Amino acid sequence: MRRLTKDEIASYRLRLGSWLPLDDVDAIMAEVGDQTQMFAVAQGGLKFWRETWIAMSCAQLMHARRLKLGDDPPDFWLDFGRQQQAFEIVQVMPRDYRPGVIYGQYAADLTSKGSTELVERSFDQVGIDLENLPNDLAAQLRAKCAKKYDSDLILIVDLLHDVILEADSGVVLGMVRVTRPALNTFREVWLRRGNAIVRVTEESVSLVTNPLPG
Repeated sequence: MRRLTKDEIASYRLRLGSWLPLDDVDAIMAEVGDQTQMFAVAQGGLKFWRETWIAMSCAQLMHARRLKLGDDPPDFWLDFGRQQQAFEIVQVMPRDYRPGVIYGQYAADLTSKGSTELVERSFDQVGIDLENLPNDLAAQLRAKCAKKYDSDLILIVDLLHDVILEADSGVVLGMVRVTRPALNTFREVWLRRGNAIVRVTEESVSLVTNPLPG
């Protein structure tokens, strides 16, 4: 487990900035992940890896053929064969949750002691997180919309709250209500968590999932 050098980061980022089949992207992701492990989340320069992770999730769920990172904006592109679509990412997380700090501590512990203690949010804290989710989501959407992006972009909302995306659940319906005003700025908004996306458009709301193996 190690941090990548600036030159290594630049090289990987350059490779992912060209159109690649998903299998090739997956191979690069695995190569970086095997070397960096906890630093994949903790190292600031590996933001490109974290964005590619989100992009790959969307590509697989939506059956894209190829992927490439963008120039921010957009954060990434997907090629669906007849159409190439640009995407922007925003992350929504509990206000006191800092994954980079947490994984940085994991990395430090593993390097110095060979073991670490995982940080877990309590049941009560998860409940508070979900109560705050609509406000956390609204705040990030307002900030993103204020930047006046190209209206043809699709916004990916990467949810770090402990929420399950299910059709017609109260939490999901609440998020959709909060999300709709962002359609004045973005072509669509996709709420992403794990192996599911809630796709919000002017015309409809749909749930796309890839069930985990039983």
